[in-house]
Amino acid sequence: MNQRRGYELKGLFFGRPIRPFHLAVTIATTVVSYTLLEIGEMHWLHHSVTHLIGVIALLSSTFLFIGWWWRNERAAEWGLLLAVGVWTSRTVYASLAGQGLLVVNQWASVFLSLAWAVGAGGAYLLERYDHALVNDE
Repeated sequence: MNQRRGYELKGLFFGRPIRPFHLAVTIATTVVSYTLLEIGEMHWLHHSVTHLIGVIALLSSTFLFIGWWWRNERAAEWGLLLAVGVWTSRTVYASLAGQGLLVVNQWASVFLSLAWAVGAGGAYLLERYDHALVNDE
């Protein structure tokens, strides 16, 4: 019997379960990938480092999509784990950016990035814990 998990909505989209947080992480990480690869958001970092983080963000989004489309839990887990790295690096970048500690936009960026890192990490742990429970049964 195929049971719905707590983080999936009741309906199906293209015959696949709807996971709203995975979708949100995919969209947000894709946007970050674009800003890093096309715009070069982290301008004071070395260009190759910025592109590396952008490629990792793109890989994260790709793994999350593959995990959803092909119902591959391992790919979804990798996507979430890579998203943790991307959002953590963006948190560090935003907190070290040379705009000064009292700039509101800088701290908004820091805490939003931190929130995405924590959320993606929590979703990853839920996925791993869920697999452990299924394998124990």
